[in-house]
Amino acid sequence: MCFSATASFTAGAVLLPLGLYCIKDTISWNKSLISFSFFPLIFAIQQIIEGLIWLSLENDVEAHLPVYGFLFFSHLFWLFWVPLSAWMLEKDELKKKLLFYCILAGLGFGLTLTIPFILNDNWFSVSIVNRSIYYETTLIYDEFMPREFVQLIYTLIVVSPLLFSSLKMVKIFGLMIFMSIFFVGYYYNYAFISVWCYFSAILSTYLIVMLHRSKAVALNKAANC
Repeated sequence: MCFSATASFTAGAVLLPLGLYCIKDTISWNKSLISFSFFPLIFAIQQIIEGLIWLSLENDVEAHLPVYGFLFFSHLFWLFWVPLSAWMLEKDELKKKLLFYCILAGLGFGLTLTIPFILNDNWFSVSIVNRSIYYETTLIYDEFMPREFVQLIYTLIVVSPLLFSSLKMVKIFGLMIFMSIFFVGYYYNYAFISVWCYFSAILSTYLIVMLHRSKAVALNKAANC
């Protein structure tokens, strides 16, 4: 499978209006789902940013600003936004408390990943490898922790809150993300960050379906009361 600026811009162009509609529709009936409704829009922005990185690399132009933007989402934002989204939906008090700790863990871990990039712009570089963007990063954990363990922590923080949710539809989305990790890790490990974010963006369309079904169920219950 080949990736390109066209693929990124196309994904962003498709998700952008869908994301805006999803937010507008969700706000009107269930504010606890609002954070999930932002997923498609945020992924759209992230894909558009990567499209700009593609153009910069293909034209040999410095891409520091868009790279910072992409790494903000991939290394920080999703680490706290995913558990926050699950926390907002959770009704079980014990699970809600545990999800709150996941939010703190994601924020703290994400900051340790991204702050060094801000302080040392030589700690990251981007290049095109096998028609995918390769983000080469240096992490503060590299000196005492295998990169695979860092990836495991990241995966647990992002996926666990979804699988841990009391709602079936959220668990299904978590399972989809979890399966995509293994697929991308096996076939595209050389450019994992870029490709996984792309697949996650595509999978976020499931949330549009999820939110639509949730609204239909809620309206049906209201009509029968």
